[in-house]
Amino acid sequence: MQRQCDVAVAVGAPQVQVTRAAAGRNAGVRFVLAADAPAANAEAAGNVTGAKPDEGLKAAVVQAIRQAVRTCNA
Repeated sequence: MQRQCDVAVAVGAPQVQVTRAAAGRNAGVRFVLAADAPAANAEAAGNVTGAKPDEGLKAAVVQAIRQAVRTCNA
């Protein structure tokens, strides 16, 4: 990650693959990975949320942003 981000959203298989790899190196960033079939271990890192690109994606992004804001304000 080249910029200071609190939340990163990746959509599409290639972007999700690269972002999943970056999540382990960026523990302070919340990641939302939108893919048709999120990996079973997507949430294992603790800072990664897997979401299908459907109606639930908006809620997953909102939740990640809320968690980032809480962390910044703590």
